[in-house]
Amino acid sequence: ADHGVQCAALPATPDGRTVSELVAAATGTERIAVRHTLLRLDVVLPDNDAHARFGGECMKDVAGYDVKRLFTGSQGTFGILTTLIFKLSVQA
Repeated sequence: ADHGVQCAALPATPDGRTVSELVAAATGTERIAVRHTLLRLDVVLPDNDAHARFGGECMKDVAGYDVKRLFTGSQGTFGILTTLIFKLSVQA
């Protein structure tokens, strides 16, 4: 906010959760906001601590291949979120 940018997925007032916790537990309108703004995520998969990256840094994926959707609200079932990149917008 100090620099004039915002992310629609993040709450206006902090609620004590990390960004990874917010994404892993997102439901309802929170889940929709995350889905529309999450560009990329890096995860550690449950099997053999394999690392994986889904999405891009500057544009959304083709809807049919949006693997990030599986991790949003999954409570960490599919892996541990390590890096998240969101779309930002300029505050009016």
